[in-house]
Amino acid sequence: MSASRDVVAILSIGRVGETLARSLIGRRHRVVTTCLGRSPATRARAEQLGIDVLPSPRDAVAAADIVISLVPPANALALVRDLVTLGDLLRDKIVVDANSIAPQTAREMARMIGEVGASFVDASIMTRPHHVKPRMYVSGGDAERLQRLDGEEFRVLGLGGEVGRASALKMCLSLLTKGTLGLWMAMLAGAELHGVRAELCDLLELGDPFFSPDSKQQILEYAATGRISSLAPRWAGEMAECAKAFREFAGCHAQADATHQLFQLLQQVDQAALGAGQSDDLRLAALLRRSG
Repeated sequence: MSASRDVVAILSIGRVGETLARSLIGRRHRVVTTCLGRSPATRARAEQLGIDVLPSPRDAVAAADIVISLVPPANALALVRDLVTLGDLLRDKIVVDANSIAPQTAREMARMIGEVGASFVDASIMTRPHHVKPRMYVSGGDAERLQRLDGEEFRVLGLGGEVGRASALKMCLSLLTKGTLGLWMAMLAGAELHGVRAELCDLLELGDPFFSPDSKQQILEYAATGRISSLAPRWAGEMAECAKAFREFAGCHAQADATHQLFQLLQQVDQAALGAGQSDDLRLAALLRRSG
């Protein structure tokens, strides 16, 4: 591997992948991807950033020194299974899973990747708060080898040689952030079902020491614009991984499982176009009322 310029395959490219690619290209690394099955707009954005768009995932892996998986959490394990079918093509490469997955899933991936002679690095990407540069935390035996990707615009921070530490950090934050969103949706939908939503919103306007006005406003805007229901499929998979991560901790597991179920309901709301134009919590209440 070149010490100065690696070839990094990002599978698949999206908002976070584009941010990472911009930093890598700025530091003279070559970034490749594939837009197979993606929209023309996605391909255009990738090419505009200077990413080499190759015909297939196989082509991207063949060209790469480092392969970074950035897919919806529910698809993460399936992508690794696809990668290991490449056999010798994957040998001696570094495979990085940067998805929101449980430590148990990361360790299973490490075993599968190791069996074909490749190295595995467990990673988690944090893009919030927005005033802080994005960070990718890495753990596993070859995590130190990723330090060469560290840059001012996208930090790479090591968490040691144990696979599972990076994903555990992500799961803790995911349960806090997505769990909070889920709790707000449940609270607002419940208030609507009991006929006290307007009164609850009036109380929330008075403020509370446990959440900032900015946080409350952001969540309400997310709900009002349908952003929560549109992201529900991805977040449901993330919360399923959270429930797996906290399987041995009853309270955390119960919270993650309940949030997983709530996002599944919000996914139904989005698929059925129920209450189109209304806030996500009102649409959720309509679904719950209809289902009895």
